[in-house]
Amino acid sequence: MTSVPAKAPVGSGLLGKAHRTAWMPFGGGVHEYNGLYFGQMEIKTLMHHLLRGYEGSVPADHVPPVDHSSLPVPEDALPGTLRRR
Repeated sequence: MTSVPAKAPVGSGLLGKAHRTAWMPFGGGVHEYNGLYFGQMEIKTLMHHLLRGYEGSVPADHVPPVDHSSLPVPEDALPGTLRRR
């Protein structure tokens, strides 16, 4: 058994060669996940029902404090109301 150093030199081949889209959530090309299009249709259906069946509002004077550490996320859970039409 060969031990792999903590940081292998680039191009050494010790870590193997990965497919260029292997890191993507659904892959790509021949490694593409079959459920990708089903997942897209699920989200579109959910958004259709949410936008057609509900209306939401946020207080007019609300300015959300945003955390930009990794992705822009509201820090106060975005206070608002959601009600059926």
